[in-house]
Amino acid sequence: MWKEYFDFSKSQRRAIYILLLLIMGIYAWRLYREANIAFPHRHYVEERAALQQFMRERDSLKRMESSSQVKKQNQITEQAPEYFNFNPNEATATDWARLGLKSYQISNILNFLKKGGSFSKPRDLFKMYTLDEEQVEALIPFVSIPESEEIKDTTALPKEFPFEEEKFNREAEYSPKQSILGDINRLPADSLMLLPGIGPVLSKRIEAYRNLLGGFYSMDQLYEVYGLDSPIVVEIGSRTTLDTSHLIPIDLNFEKRSVLAKHPYIDSLSLVQILEFRAHHGFIESVTILQEKAVIPDSIFVRIRPYLLPR
Repeated sequence: MWKEYFDFSKSQRRAIYILLLLIMGIYAWRLYREANIAFPHRHYVEERAALQQFMRERDSLKRMESSSQVKKQNQITEQAPEYFNFNPNEATATDWARLGLKSYQISNILNFLKKGGSFSKPRDLFKMYTLDEEQVEALIPFVSIPESEEIKDTTALPKEFPFEEEKFNREAEYSPKQSILGDINRLPADSLMLLPGIGPVLSKRIEAYRNLLGGFYSMDQLYEVYGLDSPIVVEIGSRTTLDTSHLIPIDLNFEKRSVLAKHPYIDSLSLVQILEFRAHHGFIESVTILQEKAVIPDSIFVRIRPYLLPR
């Protein structure tokens, strides 16, 4: 009697075979799909693992960023330039801030004045490498230096001032002792020690920081080296050249997370955001999209942009 239940016609057996094939096909497809999800292309394995780790820390990093913003409120607020007549030898930190200077620029100028430096004419602002040429050109029409200060011999500086005032001037003539040493991006630590005020420790710091950055694109980046103050940076600027054609680029499409994490200008939060954007967006055609999509803060983007590819 049991044979009656398992006795199928030819058409029924064909239908059963087709049904079994469909079931096996669906099962095989599921296995294939799960395998792809569990084992992605090896190019992205490290990146996906890093993303998972950093995403767990994202909330805490954002809280840290918000707390740092509160601290910044106690610092001098950077604002749009408000031009007025001023004496650069007597201007306060607040005055410089009203003129549109950033905190580190104000600090460098005040440090220069504190150590005995002075401005005898408007164009002396060019001797401050912390200011770019556009800033100086905008400030010069508003510089007001009393006549008594204009005729003062500014080369007569205090004995503790480590170098001559004429070395401050970007347009000064160089004597044989002040010959150009070479490109700051290629000088080894031993050559940097030929500059006044730079010993083996500072020379190695400059070289190490230059390697971390991938080269300097501005002399102002030397202020970021621990132990370098304004007089030494100005001295370096007067005795070296700056060639930006040899900067080591960072390709956003192919650079590994470990390389991005080592760059001084990329903090942990920005690293997470760059990796996430790259993973979801796909191939990046231009670095400007990081700014357009607000992937990283403008303050970080402006500093890191000269190193980024594709341009």
